[in-house]
Amino acid sequence: MGETYLVFYGSDIDLDSDDFKGVKKVNLREVEDFNYLPGNKYIILWNDNASSEDRVKQPYYHVTSRVHLGPRGEGFYDLTKMDYLLTREGILFKFVYKTYERRIQWIEKEEYDKLYPQSILIKDILRNAEVRTGIGKKSNKPWYMLSFDGFKGVGEDVKKFVNDESYIKKPAGSIKGHKIIRGKEDIKRCFEYFLRTNQFYGLDYETNSFPFDDPEFFVMGVGIVGMDGFGAYFDLEWMQTMDLESWEYFKDYFRKFLDKYEDSVTYNNAFEMKVTYLILNKINLFDEASTINKLDGVVYKRFSLKYTAMKNLYVSSWDDSFEDLTMKSLPKLFGTKLFKREAWRKKKKTKKEEKEEEDEKNQSWKLSHVELSELLWIKDEDDKKRLTPEEFSTVTGFSIEESKKHCYRVTEEFIKVRDENNYSRYYKNNYAWDEICKEYPKNISEFERLIGKYFGYSYKCIPAEILGEYCCKDSYYTVLLKALALKRYPKKAWDCYNNNLRLEALLNLTGIYVDEDLRKKMYDYSAFRTAYGRLNVLKFFFSERIRRFGDMGSIKDIPEVGKAMELGMDVMNSKSFLLSSYFIDESSDIGVSRDRLRDVFGEDLGKEIEGIILRTCYRIEKSSRSRKVFMETDKFLKSRWNIVKAVDSCSFRINGVYYRVPTSYESAREFCEMKSKLRIIDHYLSQIKFDVQVNEVKRHDSDDMISMEDLVGYLDENIHNVLSPLHSASFKFLYLNRFWEYIQRYKLGISDIDPLPEDSMDKISREGDENKIFIVYDLAKKLYEENEVAIKRSSFYKFFKDDIMSLVFNHAFYEGGLKKSSGRIDRSGKQEMVYLKDMKEIISTIDPKYDVSIKDLTNVGGYKYLKSIDKEGDRINRLYGDLDSIDVTEDSADAWAKMCYCYYSTKKYFKLMTTYLKGIFTDYSVKSDLPNKDGISTRRYGDEGVVKMYPSFQALSKKSKRWSSGMHTISSVSETKRVVSTPPGYLLSYFDISGAEVRFISYESQDPFMLDCYARGLDPYINFAASFVYPERANDMVFLKAVRKMFKTILLGKLYGMANETLAKRIGKTLEETNHIVDLFFSKATGLKKFIEEKSKWALDHPGYVETFLGDVMVVGDDDGDDKLARLGINQHIQNAASVTLGNGFFQCIQNSIHGSDEVVKNGIIRPINVVHDSSQNYFETRLLFDIYPYYHKYMSDYCFDLYGVRYEFDLEIGHNYYDMLEMKSIDKDTLRFSGDYTSVQKFMKKLLEPESKLDFKVNSLKDESGVDIPFDIVDGNFCKTFHVNDERFKPSIYSSPVEGFYKKDGGNAEFEEDYSEFNLEISRK
Repeated sequence: MGETYLVFYGSDIDLDSDDFKGVKKVNLREVEDFNYLPGNKYIILWNDNASSEDRVKQPYYHVTSRVHLGPRGEGFYDLTKMDYLLTREGILFKFVYKTYERRIQWIEKEEYDKLYPQSILIKDILRNAEVRTGIGKKSNKPWYMLSFDGFKGVGEDVKKFVNDESYIKKPAGSIKGHKIIRGKEDIKRCFEYFLRTNQFYGLDYETNSFPFDDPEFFVMGVGIVGMDGFGAYFDLEWMQTMDLESWEYFKDYFRKFLDKYEDSVTYNNAFEMKVTYLILNKINLFDEASTINKLDGVVYKRFSLKYTAMKNLYVSSWDDSFEDLTMKSLPKLFGTKLFKREAWRKKKKTKKEEKEEEDEKNQSWKLSHVELSELLWIKDEDDKKRLTPEEFSTVTGFSIEESKKHCYRVTEEFIKVRDENNYSRYYKNNYAWDEICKEYPKNISEFERLIGKYFGYSYKCIPAEILGEYCCKDSYYTVLLKALALKRYPKKAWDCYNNNLRLEALLNLTGIYVDEDLRKKMYDYSAFRTAYGRLNVLKFFFSERIRRFGDMGSIKDIPEVGKAMELGMDVMNSKSFLLSSYFIDESSDIGVSRDRLRDVFGEDLGKEIEGIILRTCYRIEKSSRSRKVFMETDKFLKSRWNIVKAVDSCSFRINGVYYRVPTSYESAREFCEMKSKLRIIDHYLSQIKFDVQVNEVKRHDSDDMISMEDLVGYLDENIHNVLSPLHSASFKFLYLNRFWEYIQRYKLGISDIDPLPEDSMDKISREGDENKIFIVYDLAKKLYEENEVAIKRSSFYKFFKDDIMSLVFNHAFYEGGLKKSSGRIDRSGKQEMVYLKDMKEIISTIDPKYDVSIKDLTNVGGYKYLKSIDKEGDRINRLYGDLDSIDVTEDSADAWAKMCYCYYSTKKYFKLMTTYLKGIFTDYSVKSDLPNKDGISTRRYGDEGVVKMYPSFQALSKKSKRWSSGMHTISSVSETKRVVSTPPGYLLSYFDISGAEVRFISYESQDPFMLDCYARGLDPYINFAASFVYPERANDMVFLKAVRKMFKTILLGKLYGMANETLAKRIGKTLEETNHIVDLFFSKATGLKKFIEEKSKWALDHPGYVETFLGDVMVVGDDDGDDKLARLGINQHIQNAASVTLGNGFFQCIQNSIHGSDEVVKNGIIRPINVVHDSSQNYFETRLLFDIYPYYHKYMSDYCFDLYGVRYEFDLEIGHNYYDMLEMKSIDKDTLRFSGDYTSVQKFMKKLLEPESKLDFKVNSLKDESGVDIPFDIVDGNFCKTFHVNDERFKPSIYSSPVEGFYKKDGGNAEFEEDYSEFNLEISRK
């Protein structure tokens, strides 16, 4: 091995370490043209001081500009997870982040005087450098100090890389041999060899695009390689187009191969699973090679095969020349050039850019790029003149200016024009063809054959000999990864994690059927409710801001100026108002409306401004960059109006008359702008009534209509977004201050007509999260008293002098007050100022990220208070039935209640709109087909068919290796779940594991008390309460069920490392009482206690890791304190064990359905659509209804007990959609009982009676919750209601008002058509 180099950028002041003894240092700031040579080792240090745009200062980019590393899609952070990286040239790289510790150097005054002026420059050399001075407390003498973050040292792995030769492993061997297979005899010999050898096989397909997603999808070939290193590449392109008999022969043998080796391993098995289905109409459950990453604890992203192989097998990149062919040579040959924007150049896109990008994507699914200059190689040998780039641009619509950027999209139009002009006939005149012939002289004829058929499609034009070698290497390294994983970890661990990933692939295969009509209906309703709430919240916000300005006089009566200011315009900035939508008029010869200029500024001044426009630029454009017109206008207006600005007033002299405004110009402008916005808000509110849904209203600035969706967007972007983190705090201060008196009454239990005690604030408890707002008041009061002089000088004082909280807030946020020097210099060279300690605490309490402390007051407090004081019910009925009659600007408890509803509901409905109804339910949706005979759809493109969505599921992606998906965030009580529907002939099952994590740890720890409870069918929480805490009330089930939640909170809290002090607050007990209950519980559950202690200790003894149930690696980080590490040691262990074992159990239910191995549901279809930690949702054929419960019990509960020793019990619900579900109980093998609301019963029966159900059954009974039989009838396939329900709880909408329904569900993602009736339905087989 050659030399070892340490490559860095910047100062080496912190790199003088014994760890680097004998290592040559290369500072790229001094040696820019450094080259990396084979046989050497290089440690690449990340430069923390380099910005993302500054490549020059980043050693990593220096490496990538000179050396092809190999991995695609993995960055520096990913490379640090590798022991080292070996390139194809034999260069070894170790990528390392620095770790730091704070260092201090005491310096003399002379050195301080030199360094202080250069503080910014020093920061470029030393991380977080500070040059400080002060006076010693004891010596009373000045001191001078330089402090910075110094390099702490390197890990043991870096030391081994430098000094230990055994650290460098021998790379895994390459493939020993492979053959390109085309004919029947070769197919037979090859597969017979595979079938008689018992070994692992790796498999990889080569295709031109993605299966199911592209109508032109085509399989080029498949590579199969065994552990012995011998394999074959089956040229499927040849068979499908040149030898159909061999194609059919191949499929027969391939099916036999997969029947024997279903566990052939692939990388990204979801892809291979789809391709295999398109070839064989067979769902094959391939093993997943990336399982090794999950077992290793590297779970934060989905890595490529190349990265995973290079990391684990220590091989170098094997497809570099293949990449050059597909990404460079062939695109050049076809007159196309792939263009990749490098990650470091990426900037955040504007909404306009995102919209344009989305429009481009929708135009065509082809995402290559064209460089028109590449078309110049064409000769005119066919006597047909080639199009010049200019002519080509004209035909295709591409501009010449754009052609110079080399970044066109290849659209259908481009291909059509190119082919019509015979560009494909003369590709050999392209210099790229000469390069290909030189690089691949043995494959010229095959290139010619393929290019003649598939010109323009790079992947289709690669000869099998080239494609096959690359494909077989992929297959070989894939199978080696599986073998390595089984060598490192127990087979039980591999099986469990592999099956979780196979389940993820099946979810991607199945998809979810969407009730598109219902989604649109819910979206429109949510947009309407969002807009109504937004408008009222904004009306309150601006009314409050305006109210606090006091009497501003009649600004609108000031000639020339007043009307413009009333419209919210800045009359001292002509650019801002002339380019506003109010004045811009594209039909006008000067670009702005002459009529509006004269109407706003008067006849004379309007003409003057028109004249300036004509003299300076002639016409104003919306995107005008001409500065002269605005400079001339501002100069003219300044001299005409003679504006005089003072701290607390401003004046205008117009036509010799002075007009004074009793506040600063900036405040006056803000006041007028808010009044202008309030008028817009009132305009829209006048058209919207709470009880009458509308989907569009008339715009404020034209006769056009605007939808509710667009109105919400307009309000947020142009009026004020009160829900954004930036503005939320200011809104909440206004909110809380406005209703402060009622908030005190609410907390004290006093009605709004009784006098408020003078010492009311002293009587309110500060305990509990819900009362933290009163601690904020205490802090604000303290800050006011300590800074009264400065606050009274504030320009806000006259507006807020009786309002302590607003004074403190405005002084801190708008005037930079309540701060002190940190003693540090910021990047601009100035003293860094930080908030005072008390102000920091206020901010952290009201910060939107920590909204717990005041959400009760802003969301539900007003509603609860109004209900509590309204003895007659008139006021709450007004809130329910006549919400529009309540003005949010009133000083009343009713206004507070309405504000709570509007603020809370606009947040909830907006969340529904953006995250679900036009988020998850649309972002992943496609037009597809109804399920085929195997329960899947193979088309995900086009404009016809049913709507399906394929949301992203990331199995094992969390630190604890739990699953992650956007579907997990849908609230369990959200009616939007109805959008998840079922196709004809299918029902949806939802089985939820009861207390999965507690059950698992109970069985794993073999705790006698908990196992006895489960064996006897007892609820452990109720049993503990009845047996040991409240034995005198052992028979009072009402009481025991009421306290069950408390005992569950205690157990779960201790399992997740919660301190007794925190538990006491959660359960409402004293610390002494809580200690007693906890000690009592663990005196009975001794196995649990010991287990918790053991797992916590293991984590402390192995910092950064958690012991797992299956023996795999779980990484949690070692930079946390002992308390957190101990908590992680137990709670991450439990989450991991329960989640992955359940995932395996869920998979077994699907796998056995696919295999048809169960006699009862043989050939029955059960397909997964969702997995949420401890629950699973599946589609299953309706005809399997009577057998589904025992099937799940056998392949999930019994399977997990036999394999892991854990008995999981589950509750099973069945339904028409994800929301309207009925709880199902099996009375016997031929009888089922369902319970739930009538809406769910009706929809369920509709599914059973549809022609596709193929279920022979009879209805035994339908009873209400009291057990009274309800007469029913079945007419024309409908389960008809022939009775009237005398129950106030059962109405088409359970509540008379959406306000009541919203709060009854605690804002449970809003209410649409809830049904709270209860019925029991019993059916049996015929």
